[in-house]
Amino acid sequence: MKPLYDSFCLKTKILSLAALALPLAAGAAPYPGCADPVESEFRMTTVVTRQAGSLAEPLKMDFDRAADGKVDIYFVEKGGNLRRYDAATQAVATLGKLDVHVQDEYGLMGIVLDPAFKANHNLFLLYMPNLNPIEMRISRFTLAGGLLDRNSEKILMKFPAATGWHGGGGMAFDASGNLWVGVGDTRAGEVAAPNTNDLRGKILRVHPTPDGAYTIPEGNLFAPGTAKTRPEIYIMGTREPYTLAIDPKTQWMAWGDVGPDGWGVTEEYDLATKPYNAGFPYFAGNNKLLTNGDGIHTTPGNENPAKPTNTSSANTGITDLPPAQPATYAYNQACGMTGPIYRYDYIPNSPVKMPPQFDGLWFVGDFNLNLLDTLGINADGSAKRLGRIFGNLKPNRITDFKLGPDGAIYLMNYAGNYGTTDATAIVRIEYTGTCRPEVKPPVSLAPRMPRLTARARGTRLEVGWAYGAEGRLWGLDGRRSR
Repeated sequence: MKPLYDSFCLKTKILSLAALALPLAAGAAPYPGCADPVESEFRMTTVVTRQAGSLAEPLKMDFDRAADGKVDIYFVEKGGNLRRYDAATQAVATLGKLDVHVQDEYGLMGIVLDPAFKANHNLFLLYMPNLNPIEMRISRFTLAGGLLDRNSEKILMKFPAATGWHGGGGMAFDASGNLWVGVGDTRAGEVAAPNTNDLRGKILRVHPTPDGAYTIPEGNLFAPGTAKTRPEIYIMGTREPYTLAIDPKTQWMAWGDVGPDGWGVTEEYDLATKPYNAGFPYFAGNNKLLTNGDGIHTTPGNENPAKPTNTSSANTGITDLPPAQPATYAYNQACGMTGPIYRYDYIPNSPVKMPPQFDGLWFVGDFNLNLLDTLGINADGSAKRLGRIFGNLKPNRITDFKLGPDGAIYLMNYAGNYGTTDATAIVRIEYTGTCRPEVKPPVSLAPRMPRLTARARGTRLEVGWAYGAEGRLWGLDGRRSR
């Protein structure tokens, strides 16, 4: 049996971050009236164990918080199982199983719950159905009676897959209801990542609609109708965007791109403030030039990242590509996984949420190096490394790394090299200290929330609901004021 991450992550050069041992709260900012957090104020709790949950290669998870604050975990296993951890009973149930093509990394690879999950019971999955030839799907499913209704599938997108490697899997919703999906290049060469007319090797951004279709939000890389391009693309030129996270304050999208073997500083943590070309397979890391990198034959003439071209005969997109952008933070090859960007005031009060000193920290991790690290974000979206965090609370080959709705940090510990082991688990890192100031409602949330308001217009007083940053007023009768 080949290891799950034979090419994906189990690399030979484990350098740079491995020898670092910085303080627990590297980069944490002081908070008035509170002492700095110390390691004894954090604990790692095992939520689901291999033995109790019969875990079998769990890859990705999402959360549903009950009214009492308990957090249910919905997660997927590579072999096709959709499962739920019920926080009230502490039991794990299988909600259904998809018939998937299992090969190397391929199978059931991604999950995100609909923002209105409590009302519509919809969720979105990234998977490879058991078909020949292999294809990858992004589909919406509905739970009926708490179980997966396979007949409810609405296929948003599907496209060919190959080789068993680089499928991606990161999925997230932003505050505007846009769905983000990280799709790997499937090791398909210049027909994929640098092809503007192909959805592989991309991060996609679409707006799902109730009928199971989607629309294109404004501001993607290519406007709808642009010849030889796909309007779903937000980021092109990615290799393996395995993890995604949305900054709740800025709505910037953080992602980790697993870099190619043998090319040094090509592992990436990226923060997208706008759409762009990440450069692969011609460039990686800080625009390091790749020549036939990752076993992919590339056509010559791409020495200048400001003017990359795809002149391959397999290319169905445009020839002259957008400039290749360097990574937000690059390091020597390992297996980068982005975690959350923490914003204290965006999480309701909770007995386990991270402390306010962590506000603004970008948490990142690494499958190979078994560490958790922090980056500091500047106002322009650039970032710098701050250092290791949580000391002895070590992950174990994480495949997912998220902030729960309770403000705790959840890790999917895959734990093995060749599949699930007895150490495979879902764990939670909790803060047990006393620095818990009341949450201040973030100003930036206001435009996304309807608010009853009034304004004078001539001799009339208009009363209604205001939506959106521009403050457009909709009357109580449902008609928009002009």
